[in-house]
Amino acid sequence: MGWKPPVEFEEKQLQGNDGECDVGPCAKISLVFPEVTSSPNETATALLQGKIQEFTRTPILEEGTAASEEQVIRDFIATYRAILAEEPGYRLAGSSKWTVKRQATVRYQTSELACVEFLEDLYTGGAHGSTTKRYLIVDLRDGRQIGLADM
Repeated sequence: MGWKPPVEFEEKQLQGNDGECDVGPCAKISLVFPEVTSSPNETATALLQGKIQEFTRTPILEEGTAASEEQVIRDFIATYRAILAEEPGYRLAGSSKWTVKRQATVRYQTSELACVEFLEDLYTGGAHGSTTKRYLIVDLRDGRQIGLADM
């Protein structure tokens, strides 16, 4: 029998869009993230799930935290529609295609550590988009977040 990771995850995928990106103005958002389904340590589970939700539930163009990932999607589409309604000429501009891809991926796991990568690609008009990448490393024995100083 092979090695079984101590923390088990189930991948979730949520998407939303407004318009057809191939033919005109559009807003498209994709959220892909793991959900903890089994873990030997409640503290580690809480930290992992909390950080993943913090990432997926942060509004795209606003401050705060949304109640759900679905709310993040609805708010992003609503903001896009509001911009189109307020600025009729915006629809003709090349920057009228908004895209967001947020992806949290379990990159590494041992019996003691789990590493999650958080990637966001964002374009809401202008000369170029924005890409950010960060990592979370959790000690599965005590549920503590590991930083560079701990290595």
